[in-house]
Amino acid sequence: MRSTSARLLRPVFILFLLLAAALPLKFGALTGIPETTSMFPANIWEAAIINWPSMSFPMFSGVLLLLVMLIPGRKMADGSAAVYGLLWLALLGVTFIGIINASTMDFVYLQIVHIAGLTALAVAGAMLLRQNAEYRPLLLATIAVVSVIIALLGVQQYFFGFQETIDMMRQQAQYGPVKSEVLEAFLKDRRIFSTFTLPNSMAGYMLLTMPLCLLGCWNVCGRVEPPKVTRSIFMPTLFLLLGFVFVMTRSRAAFISFGAACGVFLVMLPLARRFRAALIGSIILAVAAGFIYIHFSSRGFSSIVARIDYNLISFKIMAAYPFAGTGWGDFFHDYMLLKTLPTDEAPHTPHSFIMTYACQTGIAGLLVAAAVMIFPLWRGLRNIKSIRLAELITIDNAILFGLTAWSFHSLLDVNLESPGCTGTAILLALALLSRRGDDVDATLPVWCLRRDFRFAMWLTSAVVVVLAVAGSWVLSRGEYQYAELTRLQSEYFKPQDNEPPINPEQISMQFAATVNALPWSPFPWASMGRFLAAGGDVAGAEKCYFEALKRSPERAAFYYELSRIQAQSGQSAAAAENFDKARKLFPKNPKYLEP
Repeated sequence: MRSTSARLLRPVFILFLLLAAALPLKFGALTGIPETTSMFPANIWEAAIINWPSMSFPMFSGVLLLLVMLIPGRKMADGSAAVYGLLWLALLGVTFIGIINASTMDFVYLQIVHIAGLTALAVAGAMLLRQNAEYRPLLLATIAVVSVIIALLGVQQYFFGFQETIDMMRQQAQYGPVKSEVLEAFLKDRRIFSTFTLPNSMAGYMLLTMPLCLLGCWNVCGRVEPPKVTRSIFMPTLFLLLGFVFVMTRSRAAFISFGAACGVFLVMLPLARRFRAALIGSIILAVAAGFIYIHFSSRGFSSIVARIDYNLISFKIMAAYPFAGTGWGDFFHDYMLLKTLPTDEAPHTPHSFIMTYACQTGIAGLLVAAAVMIFPLWRGLRNIKSIRLAELITIDNAILFGLTAWSFHSLLDVNLESPGCTGTAILLALALLSRRGDDVDATLPVWCLRRDFRFAMWLTSAVVVVLAVAGSWVLSRGEYQYAELTRLQSEYFKPQDNEPPINPEQISMQFAATVNALPWSPFPWASMGRFLAAGGDVAGAEKCYFEALKRSPERAAFYYELSRIQAQSGQSAAAAENFDKARKLFPKNPKYLEP
């Protein structure tokens, strides 16, 4: 590489490392829930201590990809890392299939922009790691150090700052992504979530990074004299820190995923039969102990049963819409109609990386999502059988174990919707696939080296940049306006101390600004409908819900709220009709059994 290009790459790689560090520290919130909003920092102090809106992540990754593309003389990504980047481009491509049957455009735009951000990170990372062999260990060191910081913040939260964090989240829940029932569960179980929105996302992140942290610490301690003493001090300390935080997330899906990853590696390891039998027995005992713990815990098996139901319904939806899926966001609507459990719960996704695509984009989405998840595991696992036992404890295998456990967890939880969790998985997958001297490394076909193909890839990457940056700007701006609207509405009914009272004109102006920023969204209309109904303006509230239903005609809650408003104004026939629509769309909801 020319010296000029090398000088230009260094600051870009520093930005890459900063983004890698920011992923779990600032982007632990979830995407894909447009009816709620994030907290937006009002000053530098708030920006330092709270999460940043998750939809701002694509802007950072898109700018990073643009900077990489503009550096002259850079090498083209090759081998397994290039294939992985192409798979993410394919995943972005099949994401557009979800437009076809979607009934609420918010979910479409959120998913496309979110996946564009992750794709930009994958493509930029593949190109950057191709440029210099020294980049890979620096990336891994950054991820490991930040993971330890995240764990320390989790310990601080559990012992010293848990209640303060809950108080902050309760305030955020007025116009943020955390529901009150989730807060109550956190209060009851004291589940660690550190910088993430949910303990389950934190658990997925810990599964991903713990092996790297532990082996990295082992290697570093081996360079400090005397190594035995150093390891005897730092290794137990780090193991207890990471283990405590992982266990106190209380994520049953994470515990199951850890056991599944151990099982996979047990099958692959070249162990003698007696050792393998002993390990199998240990795993069986551990699984039995885990089931006993879950059975007698406060939450029992209820969430596990629900996850099974999510996936069964997903298969039914995919069978009904095999080629185009039900559309982004419409798993939420279809699940309400098809679910078998008599509760009012309605998740936005199936809690599965693969089934999220399978049911909402059809078979094509199923295949590409599975390829994105399986490819780095396949490239890594195929090496294990040919390696002697003494050579198994390597950084590559630590990364592989973390990715394997994370992949199992991603089949049971919402890791895909967390930029901090999935973004870190992308970086570790690229680090695994970018190692040099791998005699089984994937190679690209010769035609991929042609100039016209390289130009097509440059053009495709430019499209990804536009989708990520422009989409992030538009959605973040709209989310900010919506957050301001809900904040003003909340403060109108609950005035803040030492703050001037909110008047209706302010809310009306903010509502107009929100609708202008999100003209396709039903949620500002529904929010305004609730506000007007609470203030006694029945006609205005009814109008707002009619507008919301134009933008989301399959949402049972809108029909239910509209029926309540119409019942208050004496429109008995219309109220009964809309209540019946709500009940037909969500027949298992106990609230909809009687008007």
